[in-house]
Amino acid sequence: MEARPAVDDAALGREALHVLEANWMGSATVPAPGLYPHQWSWDSAFVAIGLARHLPGRGMAELDGLFQGQWATGMIPHIVFHTSEAYFPGPSVWRSSEHADAPPAILTSGLTTPPLHALAVWRLWRHTADVGYVRRVFPALAAQHAYLATARDLGGGGLAAIVHPWESGMDDSPAWDEPLAALPEIRYGYRTPGLDERHPASDHDRYVWLALRYRDAGYRPEYLRDEHPFAVEDPLFNGVWLASCQALAALAPWRASTPRRTPSRPP
Repeated sequence: MEARPAVDDAALGREALHVLEANWMGSATVPAPGLYPHQWSWDSAFVAIGLARHLPGRGMAELDGLFQGQWATGMIPHIVFHTSEAYFPGPSVWRSSEHADAPPAILTSGLTTPPLHALAVWRLWRHTADVGYVRRVFPALAAQHAYLATARDLGGGGLAAIVHPWESGMDDSPAWDEPLAALPEIRYGYRTPGLDERHPASDHDRYVWLALRYRDAGYRPEYLRDEHPFAVEDPLFNGVWLASCQALAALAPWRASTPRRTPSRPP
C-alpha cells in the first residue's frame, strides 16, 4: 500500500489563515472575491469556528457582520450584501428593502441557511470565556431558533423545512432532483456577472422561479404552509439545528447577568 504523503499541519494552518485574511473585507470574509463577493451565512459560521482558536475576535466580528442582516422575524438570511459589487441573484432580485421585517439599512436575501451559528458562538466561548459576547448575541440566536420552530415547522412534527435548495448548504445536490422534477419546466434569460445568457439547465431556472415566488408572496409563513411548491425536511439542516440547539442550551446559563451553572460541552 502506498504511504500517505506527510502533511505539514502547521504550514497548512498558516495558509488557511492567510486565505481568510486575504478575503476579509472589514465586516465579513467573502468566500471568493469576484465570484462570491458578499457574505454567506453558512460560510461565515464555519469561518468563525475556524478562527475561534487563533483569532477569536475576528470570528466574533464575522458573526456580528452577519447578525446585522437578521430580520425582525428572527430569520438569518443566507446572503448579506455589504457592498454594491455585482452578483446574481443580487439585491434587486430579493428586494429585502421592500419588506417591513428586513433590516432597513442592510440588503439581504430572503432565504435562510443551516443554523450553525449557536455552535459557532459556543466554540468562540470555549476559547475565550467571553461572557459579555455570549450575552450580547444570545438574543439573536434565540430569535433564529424561534423562527425555525414556528415559521418553518411546516409538517407540525418539530422539524424545520427548507423551502429552496439554496437553504440546504448542498445547493446542487442530486437530493433535490425529485422535488424539483415536480415543478413545471421553467426557462429564464437572466444576467450573471460578465454574462447575459439563458442558463442551459432548467434546474437553475427553477431555483430562480422558486425564489421569485417566495419573494412575490412577501416571504409570508402562511404562503409556505398553503401554496409553496418546494418544502423538504432535510436531514442535514435539521441535524445542524439539533447541534446548535444543544449549543444554545449550553450557553443559556450565561444569557443573564448571574449564570446558575457553568456551561459545558453540549451533550
